[in-house]
Amino acid sequence: MKQLLLIALLSSCALTMAQEDGYSSVARENADKKSSADKIEEPTDEWSFKSAPKVIKINPLEIVNVVPTLAADFEMGMRGQFISLQAGLGVVPGYLQPIVGTQDRQFDRMGGYVLRFEPRFHIFPGKHHYLSTEFYFRQLQIKDQMAVGMEPDNNEFQSYAYYMYSDMVFQRFSTRMTFKYGFEHVFKNHFALEFYTGLSFRKNSVTSKSRIPDGGELDATRNWNMLEWNLENGYSKMYAIPVVGLKLGFGTKRK
Repeated sequence: MKQLLLIALLSSCALTMAQEDGYSSVARENADKKSSADKIEEPTDEWSFKSAPKVIKINPLEIVNVVPTLAADFEMGMRGQFISLQAGLGVVPGYLQPIVGTQDRQFDRMGGYVLRFEPRFHIFPGKHHYLSTEFYFRQLQIKDQMAVGMEPDNNEFQSYAYYMYSDMVFQRFSTRMTFKYGFEHVFKNHFALEFYTGLSFRKNSVTSKSRIPDGGELDATRNWNMLEWNLENGYSKMYAIPVVGLKLGFGTKRK
């Protein structure tokens, strides 16, 4: 009888240990599966061009500007969504310029291009407001027939014995650094709206490769143009001006 009880006790202990080992194995397997699932579901912070928020936009005011320009900007959010970079490219087509024509005070021809780059910092709650610094460069090539005064008398009134008219080509460079505060919002239908204001520091300079007849001088009184631009070779001027702008576009929301 004692032997039977001992055999039953040992069998019960063995069965209990086997069950515990089975439960532990299942628990470990379930824990491993859960851990793997948690790892898969964890969001990644890696930046990619495909997932980054992007906006393509235009400034409609540039078309009705003093120098009408066809330009577009592309903005893309960087890792962390704290910084976005914007770059723009534009052309100044001669057929859109109201200051180009056949009148004496209009240029014979004018065209050029625009480049700009702008890092933006979204430091305000909601990520709609930003601070930025825009770097802008524009080059214009201007062709016009200019009055060249010959044999100046060098007196107070700067008169000339006679004039010659010469076809001239000028390069007018505009560089700008603009500090901006702006608001940008992308709606559910992906329409993008942006307003900004700021202060722009600008420099205009002129160079010319055209040859002036020997002994001649450009007469500013006769070469006045609609924009009152000084086109003397070597001319340079710096100034500051407040700016306000509007941009419309299409994009994806910032996360």
